[in-house]
Amino acid sequence: MAELRWILAIAGVGLIAGLWWWESRRRQAVRKAEPVSIPEPEVAATESTPKVVTSQPVSESERRPLPRQLPTLDLPEGAEPELKRPAPSIAPLRERPALGVDEPPQVQESGVTLSIPGEHNKAARRQRVLAFRLVPVESKWKGRDLMAAFAAEGLRFGRYSVFHRSRDGGQTIFHAASLNEPGSFDYENMDGQLFSGASLFAVIPGPLDAETTLDIMLMTAKRLVGELGGRIQDEMGRPLTNQALIRLREEIVKFEQEGPGRGEQ
Repeated sequence: MAELRWILAIAGVGLIAGLWWWESRRRQAVRKAEPVSIPEPEVAATESTPKVVTSQPVSESERRPLPRQLPTLDLPEGAEPELKRPAPSIAPLRERPALGVDEPPQVQESGVTLSIPGEHNKAARRQRVLAFRLVPVESKWKGRDLMAAFAAEGLRFGRYSVFHRSRDGGQTIFHAASLNEPGSFDYENMDGQLFSGASLFAVIPGPLDAETTLDIMLMTAKRLVGELGGRIQDEMGRPLTNQALIRLREEIVKFEQEGPGRGEQ
């Protein structure tokens, strides 16, 4: 019996120890599972801390109605409001003058454009340009040779930097321009330059009748190409044949017979 008591006592102590150990383990597990709460530090309110102001409802009596019309600005009579930026100025359109008054007729020869005034024409008068091209047969013409040939034909260097053939009274019959750009001659340096040709042209009606002007230009052109070595072409650069010359003569005669335009009184 004594041995049985000792056995039961030892078993009871072991059971109590096991229950105590199991309970302590359970409590440790519960503590680990619970979240750790850290208290937030209290911040003392300072002057820099923004204050939240809650808006108060506005009563109907405090609401201001919007004006139905924009306010008007009363200015003295004749006064203009001051603008921060100046208004842009618009230049008036310039009317194009009638041909023969302020703007000379333009003559274009293979990209070379010259403006020669119609000194003997009235406003809005019908005009036509009669032109021949003189081109070298082989190499370009020397400036000194061209100057000498012009002088022999009575062509004088003058206004608009071109040569002119004039009557005794000073009225210009026809002009001689260069086929080099821009069409005018640099008289001071012309002696040492080379030229790809020249253009003889006249504005009709002129100081002489159209047929006489044509004959003088044609005779001058023939002598120039004979002296310099060249050939005569029409205003479009085509060879001047007898048929083309006859047709040109008929056209200028008809043009002259039709008379001036409506603008001339």
